[in-house]
Amino acid sequence: MTTKKHAKLTSDQKKSPKKRFIKITSIIVVVIAILLLAWYLLSRFLNPAYYAAKPLEAALIKAGAEKACSTGDWGIGPDNLVPWYSATFVIQKDTEAARSTVIDAAKQAGITLVDVSTDKDTYDLVDDKTKDKNEGIGIGIYRKKGEGYCNPPIAGSSSRTIVDLGSMKYPRIMY
Repeated sequence: MTTKKHAKLTSDQKKSPKKRFIKITSIIVVVIAILLLAWYLLSRFLNPAYYAAKPLEAALIKAGAEKACSTGDWGIGPDNLVPWYSATFVIQKDTEAARSTVIDAAKQAGITLVDVSTDKDTYDLVDDKTKDKNEGIGIGIYRKKGEGYCNPPIAGSSSRTIVDLGSMKYPRIMY
């Protein structure tokens, strides 16, 4: 009897390394997928720049702006040390009317924007509280044909204005 059990164990042992390899590989793949998903979710929901921009983003949408796309980084990865967030909006108005809409929406969100434009093709507006710091809210309003930061790019026109909302916070890690 012991020889039959021993023979059977030997037969199972020959099959088991392959099954064990598949099981271990599957576990590793699942763990890596969970870690990547956690990294993605944490980068979206632990980004202080996103939360700084959220009130203005909500006010812009309430004022009629259409959100085209957004992106950001929580600033603790090997490639980026500054938390940042950017969203591109389309406002179905000419540039001057869109500028007024943005300024009014910012006031609704408790933000005072000041114009720091340096070229004639873009309005650059920044949060008055943080204009001299390396953080805060910034808005780019394209006077001519703008494309924003969406992929694929979107185009502005005389009655369609592209608005880029950007937000940065001080780096969490300094070298």
